[in-house]
Amino acid sequence: MQFQHNHELVKNSLDQIITTLQASFIESSSSVYWLSVDFRMLIASTGVKHTEAQKAAKYLIDSLVNKLHANETLLVSSFYFSFPQTGKFSPSSSEVQTGVFGGLLLEHFHKHRIKQPFYSFLVFGKAEPELTNKYISRSTGPNSIFEWVVKSKTELICVGHHYV
Repeated sequence: MQFQHNHELVKNSLDQIITTLQASFIESSSSVYWLSVDFRMLIASTGVKHTEAQKAAKYLIDSLVNKLHANETLLVSSFYFSFPQTGKFSPSSSEVQTGVFGGLLLEHFHKHRIKQPFYSFLVFGKAEPELTNKYISRSTGPNSIFEWVVKSKTELICVGHHYV
């Protein structure tokens, strides 16, 4: 992957973040990771120009997915909070309303988005076929995506922010 501006600095900075995230995966007792990234902070701290943000997001996710073990799954939020008002959802075109990172990734990986109209995720790895090939009608509670997240003992990994 070539970056037009400060290629070596940007690539080295992104590679350091990737290495740290991969270490988090290794240290985790889970095999399912929910990656939440404040992408604006990430690009500001790595020197990525806004015109190359999509390239950086793709580089980051491709690097992480390529290192997943066969039993591991990586989730990225791609929630669509407008569903209750619109009553419509398309995994490929409904906007991501939970940050820049998922929105940038959706352009390349729309087939990885689960069919859950409110709390959708982009899913990579082992659980991808299980989660992307069916419609998940419930947002919370029994038979919901969050029940799956909890039962899978998913580890939330945050970059540039925290959940309280």
